[in-house]
Order: sequence, then structure tokens, then C-alpha cells
Amino acid sequence: MTNVKTFFSKHTLICLLIILLSSCEKDVIMVPDWCTEGTLTALINDEGIDDMVKNIIYEKPQGYRIPVDGVKKIIVIPYFTPGEFEYNTAVTSTLIEHNFFTVGTGSIRDYFLENSWGQFDITKGQISAPASLPQFLSTYGSEVPSKDPSRNISLAYDICSNSTINWALFDTNGDKIITAEEVQICLMEPTGGSGATRYYSFQVNNPSTGEVFTVQNYFVFFGCKSNTDPNKLTDPISFNFSTIWHELCHGMFGLPDRYAAYCSDGNTGRYDIMSNNCNWMHMNIYDKMKLGWIHPKILATTISRFGTSPQCIQIPAVESGKSAFILYDPKFPDEYWMVENRNKASSKYNFEKGLDDEGLIIWWIDLTETAPEKIVHLVSSKDWGKNPKSYTYKVGDPGSLMFKGKEGLEFGTVTLANSSGGLSLVIRKLSPSSKIMFGEF
Repeated sequence: MTNVKTFFSKHTLICLLIILLSSCEKDVIMVPDWCTEGTLTALINDEGIDDMVKNIIYEKPQGYRIPVDGVKKIIVIPYFTPGEFEYNTAVTSTLIEHNFFTVGTGSIRDYFLENSWGQFDITKGQISAPASLPQFLSTYGSEVPSKDPSRNISLAYDICSNSTINWALFDTNGDKIITAEEVQICLMEPTGGSGATRYYSFQVNNPSTGEVFTVQNYFVFFGCKSNTDPNKLTDPISFNFSTIWHELCHGMFGLPDRYAAYCSDGNTGRYDIMSNNCNWMHMNIYDKMKLGWIHPKILATTISRFGTSPQCIQIPAVESGKSAFILYDPKFPDEYWMVENRNKASSKYNFEKGLDDEGLIIWWIDLTETAPEKIVHLVSSKDWGKNPKSYTYKVGDPGSLMFKGKEGLEFGTVTLANSSGGLSLVIRKLSPSSKIMFGEF
């Protein structure tokens, strides 16, 4: 009997070696280490989640502004200061219109259409002829303590007063007040890659009739390439797109700055346009949800689903369709996690090219926080076991922070702590980064 066992053991080993080393190797089916038969994020059953919980998660935060009809008209006023910053003649009204308002070209309009899955659009209000200002930018700066010209209301006033905008076109209710609900005003200077958003209110005369209008608006300031830039003919506006997107998110929606001092630092790190306007990337899924563009399904965390097996979830890339989900622990109602799959190739116009990696991004949301810039935290894949309140990042932090498996090797088991320090969330069997990812939650 021993000899028979030895024979079959040797024979089995030889057969396995032949399969692996022969030309028949291509017929061997490799079973992946991650789950592959998952429920689509949009089909997650969240009927067991209380409606009050859903309302709290989905409701618009204080300070966010949502255009009622999903469309925002844009005014663009280019300006210059003779003798200091001459106008870049390459930036014609045709070029401005192309960069802002065309469809299918990778324009600013395309950016917001892609981020909103076609639910939010910007349209051309009017493009002014370049406004010539009566004094230098440096003079406007010298008149305010911060030395920042954009913080001087006189700058916005002089730009609007010297523009060719027909303000009457934007007074939709006839009250002689031009509000942020009626139109978004953008002010473009030939100084390079700057950006700011300021709220001002002042009166201007309509250039054609002299009629007086009060302009109350969130003015978006941004720079195009200067007239002295040796590369002024090359992408004079689009080189600054990431800053323009960032500032328009302030002006149109009221989104907060999330960087602490500069691009990529703060609680959300380098994967959010509101904390990293130095690189091309999408808005984060929390802001998309709060603007009403998506209501992700809510899945109770594995820890809270006693007696049930982990659920395999199929997660398509967020750039090409509405796809994300929420993990919620009823025992800790003041916090939840959001999961999205970020994939560069899924952005039709390469709007994610500034990402340093691809995979799942997990955001932890703190409902006890009142400061808007501190509500959302990026969960690090390199240090995922700590209290989520402590997640914060610095410019230049090395390595990817996304969650994903590797070919032939699943990510493994991830255990995320809640804000009380206890185990609240288990994730396992994550697939490699792809346009469609899988994982057990």
C-alpha cells in the first residue's frame, strides 16, 4: 500500500510539472485571489437603512450652493493694467469661448459635465472685451493689509466698470441686482497661474444705457499667461485649468478649501481638487453627493452585520458612471465611509491625469465636525488602522494612498477603526486597480 501511495504521489507531481512547463500552460485557468462575482454599487440593497439616516447623509451642507436648474451662466471679463501687465493678445474671445464653453474638447464645461454625469452644465453668458484698469495691480495690493489685489473691492469694481458687459441681460427678475444665482462672474488677468474667489457687492453703470445695477457675486479671479511669457501662445488658459476648476467650485457651489497651506496637504491630501488644485483631477465623491448628483447606496459595515458573510461588491470607475457606495455602522451614527474607484483611463478628457495612482479611495466623513474643511478625511492605505480623525497629509508624502490588490495577490484584510478607536469596518479580497474593481465589504 505504501508503494502505491508513493507511486501516485510521484505521478501527480510529474503531471503537475508537465502542465506548468509544457505548451499546454495557456489552457490552465488561474483562479484570482479576489472576489469576482459582485453586486454592482447601484444595486446594493439598503432598504434596511433608516430613512432618517439617509436624509442626514444626503442633505446639503450649510454653505453649499446648488443651481436649481443644473445650469450656470458664466461671464468672463479679461483685464490688464497698461504699463504693468499688458494684455496677452493670444487670448482672444474665440479662445476664451473654446476653453470655457465648447463641448467635446476637454473644456471647462466638459470638466463639470463629466464630474456631474451630465447633470450640471455651464453656458456662455457674455465675454467682455479686455478691460483696461486705471492703476497697477500692485497699487490695488498696496491698498489692503494682505497686499493681495483680489482682496481689494476696488479691483473687482474697476474691472466691471470698464468692461463691455450688458448687465441688463442677467437681471432675470428685474430687481436691478445681479446675484450669484443669476450668473457667475470670472475675472481673468494676464499674470500667470493665479486664482482666488471673493464675495463683493457694488453698483455699476450699464455701458450702453447708463442704467445702474447692483452686482452681488462670488468673483472668481484667475490668471492666463502673461504677455511677456515666451510660451504665451501655447495653452495660455488651459495650463491653469486645475486652478480655474477649483475656484469655480468655490464660486458656483460654495465648496471649501481643504488644503492646510498648499496643494496636497490637509485632511484630504492629494486626491481632491479642493485640496490639490496644482494637478488635474476630479472633485471628490462627497462633494458630488452633497451637490445632489449621486445618492450612493448605503451598506452596513461587516462588523455590524452579525451572522452574515462579507458581500462582494463590483465597483466601476466613478469617472464614467455613477458609482460609489457608503459604509455605515449604526452603532456610530456620527460617521461613515465613502468608497469610489478612481481610474485615469475612464476620464474621457484625461481630467484625472494628475492622480499619482489608481484604485479605491476611501473617505471617512465626520458628522460631528462643524468646520467644512475638516469633515472629509482621506483614509491612507499605508496606515489604515488608526483613528480616522488623525489622518492628515503634507506636501510630498511618498507613495500611493489608494486601496487595491496586485496581480496574483489580493490586498489582504483591512480593518478600519472608527473615531472611538474600536474596530468598525473590515475589507478583504480587493482586486487590482481597473475600470471595474471588486472587494468584499
